[in-house]
Amino acid sequence: MKCVCTFLVLLLALAAVRADTIGDYTFELDGAPLEPGLITTEGENPVPGDVAFVAGFKLCLDGPGTYAFIRKYDGLYRKLDDGRVVMVACEVEERKAELEGSLHGPPSPRTMINPLTDMDATALKNLRGVTLTTWPEAIEKHLAKLDWEHVCLSVEGKAVWQFGEKMPPIPTEVRTLMVESGGSWHCTDMSPFLRLQKLRFLDLRQASTRHFDLSVLRGLPLEYLGLPWPLEKSDPEALGSLTALKTLVADYCDYIGEARWLAKLQNLRVLHASHAFERDGTSFPPLDLAAIKHLPKLTELHVQDRKVANLPDVSMPSLKSAFLLQCSAPPKAIEAFVKANPQARIHKSMNEELAKELQGVDKLRARSGGVRLRGAEEVKTIHETRDVLEIQELAKNFAVSEVINYGHCNCLGDLTFECYKGEELVAVIGFHHGRSIRWLGGTWPSDGILTGSSAHHLTGWLAKHGYKDPHQLAEERSLRRAAALRRQQEIYATLLPPALDRSKLTTSTEDDALAEFEKHFPTVQARAALYLKLFGCGQGPWEMASPLDQLLARVLLPYLPKEVLHEAIKSAKPGSMESLGALRWVFGEEHAKEWRHDQVTLERLARQALSDPHSGNRWLTLAVLRDVESPEALQVLRSVLKDGTKPSPKSKEAEYEEYAYERIYQPSALKLPAGTPDQTVAALCLRMLRDKESAAEVEKIYQQLGAETKQAWDEILGEK
Repeated sequence: MKCVCTFLVLLLALAAVRADTIGDYTFELDGAPLEPGLITTEGENPVPGDVAFVAGFKLCLDGPGTYAFIRKYDGLYRKLDDGRVVMVACEVEERKAELEGSLHGPPSPRTMINPLTDMDATALKNLRGVTLTTWPEAIEKHLAKLDWEHVCLSVEGKAVWQFGEKMPPIPTEVRTLMVESGGSWHCTDMSPFLRLQKLRFLDLRQASTRHFDLSVLRGLPLEYLGLPWPLEKSDPEALGSLTALKTLVADYCDYIGEARWLAKLQNLRVLHASHAFERDGTSFPPLDLAAIKHLPKLTELHVQDRKVANLPDVSMPSLKSAFLLQCSAPPKAIEAFVKANPQARIHKSMNEELAKELQGVDKLRARSGGVRLRGAEEVKTIHETRDVLEIQELAKNFAVSEVINYGHCNCLGDLTFECYKGEELVAVIGFHHGRSIRWLGGTWPSDGILTGSSAHHLTGWLAKHGYKDPHQLAEERSLRRAAALRRQQEIYATLLPPALDRSKLTTSTEDDALAEFEKHFPTVQARAALYLKLFGCGQGPWEMASPLDQLLARVLLPYLPKEVLHEAIKSAKPGSMESLGALRWVFGEEHAKEWRHDQVTLERLARQALSDPHSGNRWLTLAVLRDVESPEALQVLRSVLKDGTKPSPKSKEAEYEEYAYERIYQPSALKLPAGTPDQTVAALCLRMLRDKESAAEVEKIYQQLGAETKQAWDEILGEK
């Protein structure tokens, strides 16, 4: 715990530069300084009409000043300069019914929550953001009363796709619109966009549509446009008609062609066109960025990891910054562009970017674990030094390829270098697989592939200080996992008769596996008890599943008569393999809702599961209880909030790294930093349930969270 707390302090140090004032705007949430997510139309600082993301809501900004936000269960409020507190953003949604009384029966219906219906004309005019996750009947009459000059409309999920191949009936007065389909959007007719002749802001980056005809945007008075990533497209030249455009975001969009039409966008301030790559063997032309020399107001250019044919070789006085890392522009073209624009900060080399950040570093710590600690890791210092010469030599060997885009691997890294100036943490660099590094929060568009000499130097330096290289660690881990596999097979041998052909359990068809078990265990009662023992004998994290575990979860247990399986679960002796398998089935495989009619047993099983030594298993139990929709489950969450849990100690064989099996997907799993108390997890679940009884205590816990845990909490709730 001490190590985890130390890491959180370091993250706080890295985040200390966070400001609550951005340009002429000052933000706070629930009395604490806030740096909200912003989508700006004119560059770095916000202006009226730009979009802010606060506590999961999206809203338009008014004029400069102090924005003191207050988060409540029914929406987002703002305290005005005259002392009034008004709702400024809300969500129209379908929500699970309140948990009142006993729920022994069918699932409770979902309730439509539409705050607009209870607002008078003044309250409606105060709104600056409305999110529709469903589109209820007759909502148009309420939408018609909004002040669309100042309101951001976000249409999401069901509200997008419930209209099938048609678009939602967006009010023609809308000026600021965001569309997030939450999956495939099957709309085949986008022509209704042509009716939105007052539209100034359109964000389609999260709209996953198969086909998009860009001609539907032709001539709209857009000032901000975020383009979607359709599989099929047509008429990209239509973008040249958007002459009022100030910001264009076309990241990952390979369909905009050479983009010579950019020359027509005389009001453009910001251009994002990074990260386009060839797919399915198709190629696309590089950007012809000579056209941007005709844009007198352009201040920011982002074309990282992008095919670029050329760049302007003339002065662009308004240009302040350009991000060219890993773009394919000819070196001479980049050199001429830099020379012609000395007033601009031009990011053209990954190595130069990191070297500048590391200038003046006088303390370096190499520690175990990735750049972010989200698993059950113990952080250990490998080596710490204040030897400036040693630090400088090491920094030289963070050299990476400038042309190979490695992307981002899915892990968090083998170890991490923390770089300080005095006691200020200025850079966090993850070391991956002995061949690449990740600069957390840096300007790089991807992980960097180390040069051969740099990789050799870093692994040698680490070995000198007692750290084993990733290949050696992998070999040792392989040996440990092989030992774990042998232990697992030994347990199987005690539970299965020698005559049973175990090869049929993993290499044959599911029918063959069923037949083999039925042959040796003819009664369903005997099979039910056996299956639970096999499912619980690993005693490890539920997310790690052997081939037999997966067969049990997918076929063997579900094929049992439900009443037989339930009786076996009820009669399992606490602490036995059978009981552990029962807990894994009910909570690890998320079958708790099957126990709606026996809440006494469900509560008993839940309290057993909450003594599991693995935090991930306990957290998943809490998450599953959150979704059960019963007063008893709610009461267990409240009791954990109040008193915490009492986990059993881990055995040596139960260490996370000892498992050689496949990590399975668990829909309800909560990804929180290592060491997060179970009380905090229960608080998060209760916040998700909007439980009024515990609201004050939940808010108290939230306000006391460390920076990393609060970030993870907000990400889970969508409060970015």
